Amino acid sequence: MLDYHLERKITDRVTVVRLLSQYQQLTIHQICQQTSFSYKKVMTIIGELQEIYADFTVFHYDKSVITLRQDAKQQKEFLFHRLYQESLVLKVLTFFLSDSQDYFDSFAQSEFISLATAYRIKQKCQHFLASVGLSIHKNHISGSEYRVRYLIALLQYRYGCNIYPLTNEDMSLVESFVLASNAQISQDSLSFRPESFHFFAILIALAWKRQTNHPNLPDTETFRDFKQLFSYDRLHTISQEVLTSDAWSLSETDIDYLFLVYLTLNTPLFKDQWTSKDIEQTLTMVTQKTPIRHLILKFEQLLGPQMTSSQPFLILMVFLMKQCFLNLQCLTPYQ
Repeated sequence: MLDYHLERKITDRVTVVRLLSQYQQLTIHQICQQTSFSYKKVMTIIGELQEIYADFTVFHYDKSVITLRQDAKQQKEFLFHRLYQESLVLKVLTFFLSDSQDYFDSFAQSEFISLATAYRIKQKCQHFLASVGLSIHKNHISGSEYRVRYLIALLQYRYGCNIYPLTNEDMSLVESFVLASNAQISQDSLSFRPESFHFFAILIALAWKRQTNHPNLPDTETFRDFKQLFSYDRLHTISQEVLTSDAWSLSETDIDYLFLVYLTLNTPLFKDQWTSKDIEQTLTMVTQKTPIRHLILKFEQLLGPQMTSSQPFLILMVFLMKQCFLNLQCLTPYQ
């Protein structure tokens, strides 16, 4: 959802780079066909990209054919984060999430933009924040702490905003947490982890990086039901054993937050410990006690009860519920 609030020039550049990263080689005409951009607009974007990546040769342009270099194709995070660094919307969101005590007027001066422009961008940010249950109060983003953390993780992972950089010690602690939860995972196998692991790692690390902010979760019946799953008690034990230190300790609220991260993301935590009984308990809980049951009834009218009662279909509904739990789908990179 945040993409829709970014500057058009930023999203247009991202569109072109995404096409190049997908096909590696395209003609200007093909880019025009894929994007509905005019020839002049595509050429303007290519010129802008050459300036943005001036210190790193990303593509070759020859006789209306653009080729993305193979080594650049393997660095998608760099390619897109460099583009997002140009976004004033993302800079404003980062400013309101920082610990800076500066006035917003000072931010405008540092970015060499007028106050009128700065406040228009702030208003755009307020529209986005309102749509995800947050707001701006006294030059800081306010709202439920767990939602603020998901926003921070989204900005860092997807857009490259450097709000709470992860140190080697942070990553080591997160990896130890994962290893303690799953006996089938080795330290070597973690080196092949998917890119999405970094989003998970940021959310976990925010438990101690923002430890003075209490992530009180809504006291809903659904969340209380989920805490009856076997994974909650095991997460509680492992968190206390691995993540606590002399400098800080985990409260019950912190444990609930870590469990929320587990519920809303696909992670390797406890994947080696599920029994048939656990699976059935989870399927029953999700399909009968969460709002997803209303969607299942709609699907039943279209597909029939035999399909919608099958285990593969119900497991699919569980993964859908994970993305939408507590309306966090707009604060994850997978929407």
